[in-house]
Amino acid sequence: MAIDPNKAFGIIDNPRTEQDHRGLHFDIEAGFINHEFGFYLLYGKFKEANYQKLALGADYFFLKADKIEFGIGSSVSNIWKKQGDLSETTTYFGWLGRLTGIFWVYPKLGLVGNFQYQSRPDLEVTGILEGKIGLRYFFRN
Repeated sequence: MAIDPNKAFGIIDNPRTEQDHRGLHFDIEAGFINHEFGFYLLYGKFKEANYQKLALGADYFFLKADKIEFGIGSSVSNIWKKQGDLSETTTYFGWLGRLTGIFWVYPKLGLVGNFQYQSRPDLEVTGILEGKIGLRYFFRN
């Protein structure tokens, strides 16, 4: 599940909020963590907005406690977006910076939250602030 605080609360008036896309916006991450560093590949899609992206990123976990972890990271992405009449797909390069928090409910299952700034060259604004929540499953010993 993804949430865009600007769209939800109207913090900054921008053209993106004039189109109200409803539907499933999802991101799937797969990667690994080695000590404090995590590396991941992300695929995201928002069908109603004609938007897909593939990203490669890294996180540095600066706080690792028994049940809680916090990290900071960034990624670079390739964004594919179909234009208004859906006849042409345009490709964009993007990047993001994020803060990540994980609360481990069980040893291998955690609730994860990201707060991020994402460049969006496909929009008429420089970028967006976005909050996301989800589940993380760890294939570890």
